[in-house]
Amino acid sequence: MKSPKKPATPKPATKKDVVSKSAFAGIEDFLVKNEKVVIAIILSLATIFAVLLFDVKISEGNDDALYIEGGHSYATDFNNYRFTANAPLYPFFLGGVIALFGLKLILLKAINIVFFVASIFFIFLAFRRRIPALVMYPVLLIMALNSYFLYYASQTYTESLFMLLQGVALWGIFSSFDVILKQELNVKQQWKQYLQIGILIFILTYCKNIAIGAIAAVVMFLLIERKYVAAALSVVGYAVIKFPFEAIRSMIWGSSGQYSNQLQILMQKDAYDATQGTENINGFISRFFGNFDIYMSKRLYQILGFYNPDAIIIKTGLGILALILIAFGIYQAYRNKNKAITYLVWFTGIQAGLTFLLLQVKWDQPRLVLIYVPFMLMIIFYGLYKALEKGGASGLVAFIAVVAIVVASNFMTTTKKSVKNFPILKRNLSGDKFYGYTPDWANYLKLSEWCADSLPPNSFVACRKAPMSFVYGKGMKFYPIYTVPALDTTTTLSNPDSALALLKREKVTHFIIANLRRNPKKVDGFIINTIHRMAYPIAQKYPQKVKFVKKMGDKEDAQLFEILYDK
Repeated sequence: MKSPKKPATPKPATKKDVVSKSAFAGIEDFLVKNEKVVIAIILSLATIFAVLLFDVKISEGNDDALYIEGGHSYATDFNNYRFTANAPLYPFFLGGVIALFGLKLILLKAINIVFFVASIFFIFLAFRRRIPALVMYPVLLIMALNSYFLYYASQTYTESLFMLLQGVALWGIFSSFDVILKQELNVKQQWKQYLQIGILIFILTYCKNIAIGAIAAVVMFLLIERKYVAAALSVVGYAVIKFPFEAIRSMIWGSSGQYSNQLQILMQKDAYDATQGTENINGFISRFFGNFDIYMSKRLYQILGFYNPDAIIIKTGLGILALILIAFGIYQAYRNKNKAITYLVWFTGIQAGLTFLLLQVKWDQPRLVLIYVPFMLMIIFYGLYKALEKGGASGLVAFIAVVAIVVASNFMTTTKKSVKNFPILKRNLSGDKFYGYTPDWANYLKLSEWCADSLPPNSFVACRKAPMSFVYGKGMKFYPIYTVPALDTTTTLSNPDSALALLKREKVTHFIIANLRRNPKKVDGFIINTIHRMAYPIAQKYPQKVKFVKKMGDKEDAQLFEILYDK
């Protein structure tokens, strides 16, 4: 009879193993033990730079003014107004602030700074002790120092609020997963977890329509974890919140749903011209790859400070490089069974994928991908961390070097912008609210303000950027003209009789013609000529019906005209 084998003697840890473990572990221990100090420093930096880059002006993008106008309508006509341009949570919130304090632009912008700083804190709460501190803190520091995040921190766009809600949602969803994944299915004990998931995702979708992908992320994650019933119950948790809310909403504001108006625009080949028809499958595939190129090959690197912010050339190789790094992070997450990063892959991937698939390529705005950048960095940094972890001190140096390059790039860009912004901010806060605008915009907005101060109360002025005119016009309503009305396809101008009939039907009394630059940084003669193409045919055919009222500015001026329908 053979003698039983002796248990194998474990190999003693080599010097290399000890160094490898202590190199990363030492810093991890330090960061965990001093987490309150570390996060306080990051939050302080975020606050300081948000103040230094504070912008009291409305951006030329128009959507931020649109949210304010929507909020004002909620505040003044709650039962009869329904915001349908985008998801309504943010203008709904602004309506509450405006109802309490009035239309105070600086206050509305300052609240967004609070949202931005709070978003960093809640992302910290969501990921602390779930991913390496050496992965989490650099991402939070990059957010605090990033000029794009800081720009939107003082604009009335949805990005700062949405980042906050993402942080809260991830924090709550992870805590729900802690229960769902570690216990056998017991609906009586776990119903609160599914309801919590439903509430958090509902709030996300009410802030941004594209966040509907977050519920799919929960389902996919739980299916991979073989929690099939839990996946279904998470959908039920969302439905339990969504359907009663929609019933109440329809009783107050009517039957039109949150997604109906925007979905119609997304389905069009051209968002601003329904006559071109609806998009087909090939068109959406082209959108996906076109948007991938824009946001992953250009915007991502611009946001991180590695690519000229004014560049229009797209280098597809940069997008492929980012995708490879993300794929490597995904591989490491699954290999090391890190649940937080694994869910984050689905959470970010599905929402970003929907963004690339559905949104019009021509929109090309950094904010559309900005909200996913911290999570992309977490996935990339996690992959690098795990790959270099076994390299000991040299691996740690390499990891810190990569992180330091990204942090330094953001810090230098933000410092330069802060220095440039300070004199503008100083002038704005001292009362010169138009300082910092180029002359074309300053003249247009000054004339909008003049309309509010000087025209009769029943006046209704047509203009190209009505929400911006509304903000500087002290709450006066303006009639928006985003495309040439009654377009004659032969001349590409308005049909004068049809255009006049439309304006009369809408009770428009005046219109503003402004020389707004097509390229904000160049005076090259190319302007946004939508109103010109409407007004010129009317003035040519019926000169007696168009009366000059006011001019603002000598160069790149804006002019106001009255329409005399009875002449």
